[in-house]
Amino acid sequence: MNIRVLRTLLLCVACFGLTFAHAADPEPGKKYFSLHLTTASTMESAQAAATRAGDLPWLRISKQGKLYVLRAGFWETAAEADQQFRLIRKQFPAAGMFKTQYSAGGFTLVGQENAADAASVTLAKDEHPKTE
Repeated sequence: MNIRVLRTLLLCVACFGLTFAHAADPEPGKKYFSLHLTTASTMESAQAAATRAGDLPWLRISKQGKLYVLRAGFWETAAEADQQFRLIRKQFPAAGMFKTQYSAGGFTLVGQENAADAASVTLAKDEHPKTE
């Protein structure tokens, strides 16, 4: 088998595995692992960064104080989040993985026009973003 074909097949298998491992509909109050991709001073900068993030699941922008934070994902295990973290590390060198609790209200999903139905993420005590 051609090495190029094999590489393409492996990439497809990895993408499908990551997609199915992700929580489709996070449950309020449940803890998940997410990725903190970047922080921006304007919504426009955060949206521009979001275009570089591709089709990461649950890609969202939240305002924290004067800053806009771009995050992605609600993975149930650290191993699942780490797989995606390793893939996006080149686009977002300062990215970090953190544990989060899903709750209603507060952030805008990228590409979602009606922010009224959006959800928010709050860090639990002692669960701050970490980088490697």
